[in-house]
Amino acid sequence: MLMYTILIPSLLYIALTIASSELLNSIQGTWQSQSERVITGPTFFDPQKELLEEPKLPGISYSFKNGYWELAQYIVMGNNRNHQCPQAMLIWQHGKYNLKGGKLVLIPNRNDGRQLISDPCLDNGKSEYKRFHNGETLEVDIRFDGYFGNWKLVLVDYLTGKKKQPMWLTLRNATMLPTGTITSTKRKYVKKE
Repeated sequence: MLMYTILIPSLLYIALTIASSELLNSIQGTWQSQSERVITGPTFFDPQKELLEEPKLPGISYSFKNGYWELAQYIVMGNNRNHQCPQAMLIWQHGKYNLKGGKLVLIPNRNDGRQLISDPCLDNGKSEYKRFHNGETLEVDIRFDGYFGNWKLVLVDYLTGKKKQPMWLTLRNATMLPTGTITSTKRKYVKKE
């Protein structure tokens, strides 16, 4: 059994015990961070062209549907020494999920995820594009946010305790690419010197 708090619009906190099956139902859908510019699905990653599309603003999006998940993330990291040299990272991956010991376990499709890293002052104009997979075990906090008038999802890395950006429910019917292996396993990514 999982314990988490739900914020009712009247701003009363009520602690509820929710069975695992109810948590799996409540997490279904597409969730986006506040920028609302990053969303899972074909507008973020085109597997046929091997293209990660850079959104206008950074953010994160997860989708969950019938035991499958997908992640789209755009991270921008400032450079304190040179403000003209921010680093950026685009990450896309997907796979299966399950609940184990009250935690959400994300198991990625091993060769399907992609990562694009840009460091404009050090990479000579050539970003690094490579395969990416990173499984996660997460604690889940879902509650109604009275200020935004929407369901809020906070995922916490079980090993580090680090919280991801809060996300809000965008679509109950998740926006996702197909769930099986959708990228070429034969294509090789070699950084030329």
